[in-house]
Amino acid sequence: MFDIDETILSQYSASPRIKALLRGFNKLIDPKADIKLFYDKVFNILTAEGAGLDVWGNIIGIGRNIKVKSKARTDKFFGFENSEQDPFDVSPFYSENAGSEIITLADNAYRELLLIKAAANIAATNAETMTELLERLYAGRGSFYILEVGVMKLRYIFEFYLEPFEEALASRRDLPPKPAGVTYELLQIKTDETFGFEGSGMQGFDNGVFSPYDIDDSYIIY
Repeated sequence: MFDIDETILSQYSASPRIKALLRGFNKLIDPKADIKLFYDKVFNILTAEGAGLDVWGNIIGIGRNIKVKSKARTDKFFGFENSEQDPFDVSPFYSENAGSEIITLADNAYRELLLIKAAANIAATNAETMTELLERLYAGRGSFYILEVGVMKLRYIFEFYLEPFEEALASRRDLPPKPAGVTYELLQIKTDETFGFEGSGMQGFDNGVFSPYDIDDSYIIY
């Protein structure tokens, strides 16, 4: 702790007026409050807010605006005869941004995204570490695990439904940790349609089907 009295020359140390002036001046220019404010709002990612988190986003390399599938999504565009698309005056020309919208993450969600992205940048790409990182991203949402399903291919399996913004985050090729050169897919198990034993959160006998080996594309996000 800085003590202004220790900096006063001995010849002035007995002067109450000079000491009072110096103490008052020191209090007015004391930078401790500003330093603490900067540390809490910007420097410390665990407490940073607003523009402070945006600074961290520039450092880590990921913004708070993400593209998600729009609720008003359309799969139809203008096309010529026999293209199975729509004719004139029905649907627009194809656009890679069609059926999507941009959402801005709130501070708490953005902070978690930054921590996961930072960890993914430097973490080991073994199954244990990858599972730990992604479980943190989807904490409290349900069970999650990783399988090897082919040559240089992983499948991230969720026993719960992802929200649109969660799908968008999991589908980012720069976010989920994975070994170099390895591709991946996301599988959402439809718990309200799939058979499972007691405690699994799935359906009982005569209510659900076994998950097929050749999984239907509607389960998978690429």
